[in-house]
Amino acid sequence: MLRALREIRGLSLVEARLAAAELSGAGLVGTYVEMAHLAEGLRRRSIATAVAQ
Repeated sequence: MLRALREIRGLSLVEARLAAAELSGAGLVGTYVEMAHLAEGLRRRSIATAVAQ
């Protein structure tokens, strides 16, 4: 997941770790388009995701 987050969002390793921790908990918050883009990138890497509206 860290590699995927770094590639999709251009995050540093520290930022990717924080984002992964958020995803494991309550989830990330952003616009629907941002989250749909992230979810699609994660799915392409076989990481199950869901986007709430």
